[in-house]
Amino acid sequence: MLRGKVLHMSEAKAPISRRKALAALGMAGAAISLLASGVSGSGISVSKAVYGGENNGNNGNNKNNEEECCGPVMAASIEQLRNTAAAGSGDVVWVVGYYADTPGSGGGAFLADLTDTTTADNGGTAIVAADGTRWKRIDTSPLAPEMFGARNGEYSQAACQAGLLAAAGTASRSFRFTDGFVYRVASLYIPSGVAKVYGRGEIRAESVVDQLLYTKGPIFGGTADIRCDIEELYVNCNGKARQGILLNGVSDSTVSGCTVTGLSVSGGNGIRVATNCSNIDLSGNTIRMSKDNPVGTYVTLNGILITAEIASDYGGVDTAGAPVYPAVTTTDIRCSGNRIYDGTHGIHVRGLVRGEMSGNTINGSSHRNINLSPACRRIAVYGNQLHNARSSGVNVAWGCERVIVEGNVISSYVSSAENTDDAAIQVYKDGTGITIANNNISGDWKYGVFLSQVKHFTVTGNNFIDGGSLANIGIETDFAPTVPAAAIYSKARSAVAAATDTYNGTISGNVHGGTSAAISLAAFGGKSLREIGIGTETVRGSARSHVLYVYADAASLIPGSIDVSGIGGSYPSGAGYYSSIGRAAFGRIADAVGFEDPTREIVVTGSTPSVFRGPNIAVGDASTITDFVDGANGQRLSVRLFAGATIVNDDGKIRLKGAANITGDSTAGRKIVTFMRRANIWFEESRNF
Repeated sequence: MLRGKVLHMSEAKAPISRRKALAALGMAGAAISLLASGVSGSGISVSKAVYGGENNGNNGNNKNNEEECCGPVMAASIEQLRNTAAAGSGDVVWVVGYYADTPGSGGGAFLADLTDTTTADNGGTAIVAADGTRWKRIDTSPLAPEMFGARNGEYSQAACQAGLLAAAGTASRSFRFTDGFVYRVASLYIPSGVAKVYGRGEIRAESVVDQLLYTKGPIFGGTADIRCDIEELYVNCNGKARQGILLNGVSDSTVSGCTVTGLSVSGGNGIRVATNCSNIDLSGNTIRMSKDNPVGTYVTLNGILITAEIASDYGGVDTAGAPVYPAVTTTDIRCSGNRIYDGTHGIHVRGLVRGEMSGNTINGSSHRNINLSPACRRIAVYGNQLHNARSSGVNVAWGCERVIVEGNVISSYVSSAENTDDAAIQVYKDGTGITIANNNISGDWKYGVFLSQVKHFTVTGNNFIDGGSLANIGIETDFAPTVPAAAIYSKARSAVAAATDTYNGTISGNVHGGTSAAISLAAFGGKSLREIGIGTETVRGSARSHVLYVYADAASLIPGSIDVSGIGGSYPSGAGYYSSIGRAAFGRIADAVGFEDPTREIVVTGSTPSVFRGPNIAVGDASTITDFVDGANGQRLSVRLFAGATIVNDDGKIRLKGAANITGDSTAGRKIVTFMRRANIWFEESRNF
């Protein structure tokens, strides 16, 4: 046996003694090498590993038999280890490096197990020598690609996959990609049993594949019992892999601190949570996608895609008119603190039950920053920074229910350039139990908030800084490819049937900037709008087209159930309020600046003046009034008559005291008459003369 230096395969088949190796390497370097190989965690002390057994019963006096004295010996490479025979079980060999030309990388301590005659050579944790000896890696906490033959910057598919498979059977069940190293691979899967995959190494796609790193759950023929944390990886799809990280059959796990880049294949996803997943946290990840420029270059390119079970792309609404909810297997997914850039969608969620999207920063989505569609239930979207989407900041559609969108900053000044421009926040097609609260909205959206075919909803505390080009809040009962001409704040949309009306909603405490409509309500398509409460709204700026605009194809579609209990702010310079069916749309109106406003007087003219706004009316010319139109039962009027103005008694329209007409006197504006409308007739209540 050769002595005095680390052997190479060209020199000998047997290992050298540790004392001679230390003389060649230097004591400090050898000790560091041993520690790096994990001796300290293997149950073998450094001193025992270097100097052999506890004197082997000879009190250290056997100086002539160095092999017997020193115990463990060294090999230059894994190949040399394969040509090393053990004298007995328990023999230890230190491998300097996986390859002879990579000392310090991929080596480590190996223990001979002569009782094992079946374990296969996996190239990393179990090495089978020429004589059948099974050499088993002592320290497997964690495993790394270099332990299976990976070289920095070279193609490492086999080594990386072998390492992941081996990690499932180790005590730590962990696998680390070495910081700063590049691993060029085709596609890697994480088998059941691996608990952690991490490290700041780069996994780079070298082949056109569907996913670069994935768990082997049911859709890949595996099981749904995987629990694995994925941390700090740099996943480079390199324009070849369609998806960066894909989870299937995973529960009680995290994907955190990872970077996914190089996404440029249509239909791609940075991180995808597929079916049979539950209780997963996606946090602190950075995902960079190609820009969808011009818009439509990519069909979809999602930063994070969560795909649970759905009946169809439209959640069954498109085929049955009402949502269809399949059996649930994907639940409790949280996305927080992620940074997502470009692509078509930042976070796209389909069919999820229970989820949170919070504290994410999403910028440059060509379609939607956050998209919940279809059939998502019990979802909270809060505290996100959502910027420069071209269609919507948050989209909630097709059978979603119990969704909260709260405390987000949503801004885009590029949405008006696209014909897909819709709303900062939009909810449509059978949404139920929707809360939109305390969001800060700016940009050139058509709507700040848009709702259609939604029930049991609240829109409260939102700040519309710039205002929508159509309306800050737009609520409609249906989609129509051609909207009614008088529905001036409605937008043509492709019609897909949904079963629900729009009802049981509250609009309150919002602050309205901009110059278009603050609130637009429209009922058409045979679907009703009812039980809507509007209160404590603040409308800034007098130069506004409308504070409140109401349109209905027929009075029956808005059956007197819009209640207004407080609109404050600037007095509108124009009419400010409009209803195509007058006050028939409203149940109660109180304390609305410029609408039902006791601090102002509205001057009217003509024989049938509109009393849509009130309550103080001044007849400003010498007209003979035969009726007050656009009023509603329960409405009170205080009418001041100028000289020559006459109110005609008509028991079918206006009933005056003594059934006698009233005419303004020669001193302008002294006579005031009050009326109450009941049973569709104006009854005089009092007069001041």
